Amino acid sequence: MFKQKMLKKRGKTETIRIYNYLFFLTLFPAANIFAQENLFYTLEPLVITASKIPTTFLAAKGNILVIEREEIRNSPASSLADLLNFCSGINITQKGPEGIQSDVSIAGGTFEQTLILIDGIKVNDPQTGHHNLSLPIQLEDIERIEILKGSGTRLYGAGAFAGVINIITKKEEAKKLRIKTLIGDYKLLDGNLSLSKPFGLSYNYLSVSGKRSEGYRPNTDFDIWNIFFKSDINHKRTRGDIAFGYNDKEFGAGYFYSDIYPNEREHTKTAFLKGSIDLGKINTGFYWRRYKDDYIMDYENPDFYRSYQTTYIYGLTSQSSFSSKIGVSFVGLEWGGEKMRSTNLGNYSRIKSNLSIEHSLPIIKNLSVVFGSSLFYFSDWNWHFYPGVDVGFKLNKQTHLYASIETCFRIPSYIELYSDSPANIGNIELIPESALSFEAGIKIVKGSVLTNINAFMRKEKNVIDWGRTTSSDSSWTARNVGEVTVKGVDVNIAYEPIVRMYKNFPIPHINLGYTFLNLDKDESSLQLKYLLNNPEHKFTFSTDYELSSHLKQVWTGRYEILPNSEKRLILDTSVSLKIKNTELFIDIANLLNTEYTEGWIPMPGRWAKAGIRVNI
Repeated sequence: MFKQKMLKKRGKTETIRIYNYLFFLTLFPAANIFAQENLFYTLEPLVITASKIPTTFLAAKGNILVIEREEIRNSPASSLADLLNFCSGINITQKGPEGIQSDVSIAGGTFEQTLILIDGIKVNDPQTGHHNLSLPIQLEDIERIEILKGSGTRLYGAGAFAGVINIITKKEEAKKLRIKTLIGDYKLLDGNLSLSKPFGLSYNYLSVSGKRSEGYRPNTDFDIWNIFFKSDINHKRTRGDIAFGYNDKEFGAGYFYSDIYPNEREHTKTAFLKGSIDLGKINTGFYWRRYKDDYIMDYENPDFYRSYQTTYIYGLTSQSSFSSKIGVSFVGLEWGGEKMRSTNLGNYSRIKSNLSIEHSLPIIKNLSVVFGSSLFYFSDWNWHFYPGVDVGFKLNKQTHLYASIETCFRIPSYIELYSDSPANIGNIELIPESALSFEAGIKIVKGSVLTNINAFMRKEKNVIDWGRTTSSDSSWTARNVGEVTVKGVDVNIAYEPIVRMYKNFPIPHINLGYTFLNLDKDESSLQLKYLLNNPEHKFTFSTDYELSSHLKQVWTGRYEILPNSEKRLILDTSVSLKIKNTELFIDIANLLNTEYTEGWIPMPGRWAKAGIRVNI
């Protein structure tokens, strides 16, 4: 997760046949480990998702997780949802594998309370949060992912209620051609081709990919195509970029939105365009996203219920930061809109604007305070003011304390307001959610060990969920279900490397995480659809090690205890053999073949894949 330089002694290359070592690798770590230099985390000042003022990871006042390019590349994950699912403090409710559709929630929130960004641009779908991860970006296109586990309303406005995920796309500065292809169980075929090439003052990146499978059970087939292009331009002190993405996804959606209809199907098309120019003091940009959704409730009887939706989001942004005798200030402006055109839900549109202000004030040596606020306007909900304050204290070079108080806000989605399907009924009487959020934590970096401990509490009002009186009811109704208090603890420990303490220790890298959640809600006769889906306890780990100079293995795992006392252990692994510019790999998802469900949908068992990567 954190970049470091490692010196390795050269040893003799082992020549082992792949069919002999694969079984061994999936059971036991290797002992052929070389001694490494003791290394320290290099944390340069940069603008991160938790703050609009440049700061280092250690000094940032918030619970932040950064997933770097190398970790993304080495992971056995086959989609963004798979990758995030093995992070503490994050819960992914998957409707199907391979990134077909997934709901992401952070710090005990719901999937509607998480804000998704691409290069700092908001891409949440106004129709429903179920579509927030339907992005025209593949794992191969990502430079890093920054995750704020906690409210970001004062920085990003409505939607950043419980957390923010910022996906930073690649910027390639060298001429490269990459080819990746794999096959797997359930007739899975997956291929990706990416090309980067400098041209004049620009650095250009193009990625094309496709993926299909017959599915692991009836009506779980899928066919996905994706294209992504980005051009970065640097000229003296002026920088700019423009990016475009397109995703076409057709898939079986049985039981995705109800536990009664197994023949649901969906075909979605996502287009995304954004650009920005940075003049040093001022950064301005634009964004546009279109999402087309063709939904059939029963493909054997399409006339029973079918709905076509097209949603749009668009906007202009401008932001600037500057220093003065009293600290560093940031001012950000956003104007935009969103609209929906639907054959069943109707046609709606709303204008939005946001003014964000942040100021970092050094009080005394080693103590700083950051004040911030968001003044947000929605044409349907008028003006809302949401302030917050962060406090940071530097005990020494290795240890930082932080605490914050934030106010949170989220408006209902179009589905929550206007849905009229036999399975889900909207409610135009819904009012926005709000909350007061508290958190405190400590970050310690000592040598090669990073520890981050965070405790949080969020007192929510007018929480929105779908409810029904009994499980025999055929439909769910959106409603404000009352007040909820979410409490939790999130712990992350990263060792890179630990072999310096034990020279022959077989695991040079390991990340450990633990999250505890407690949700306090008044007793209700309603059966709720999403609010109680987060695990009460979640343990995560990841590790990678080299068996020889060419052979590497990666493990990721999570152990969850749900509110209904269900327990599940999910273990994934990847083995790769690299020879010059070619890499052969085998990925195995759910290695233990654990049987479990997400909501009411059975998840796949063990799923093996094998492929090749070539860099030219």
